Amino acid sequence: MTACASTDILAARHMTFTARRRSLRDAAGGEHPARSDLHFTGTVVNVYKGDWAISEKISWTHDLDKRIPLEANKHRGKLFFVFTDAHSDKEIFLDTGDWPRWDKTLAQQIETALR
Repeated sequence: MTACASTDILAARHMTFTARRRSLRDAAGGEHPARSDLHFTGTVVNVYKGDWAISEKISWTHDLDKRIPLEANKHRGKLFFVFTDAHSDKEIFLDTGDWPRWDKTLAQQIETALR
């Protein structure tokens, strides 16, 4: 997903991270153990666009086609942008690029574009 007219844009402070490794079987029955489900929780700290509220809890998941080390909470306390069409108290799925690390330059560009 990329930011578009209907997309909510917010900044969230990352609070927890868990990863679950999983194996998949291809059509021929071969196993592919290099998959990981990533689960994040955070708190909204800024809303650039959308109906989210500051201090609202957010949970998101992302899956990777590779194994990752299970370093829980490596990014605890870091800020991330979240670009989403979903507003839910349940976990939402985010694609690659939908939750980049917060960056002052990008924040300024978003604020300028939304004026």
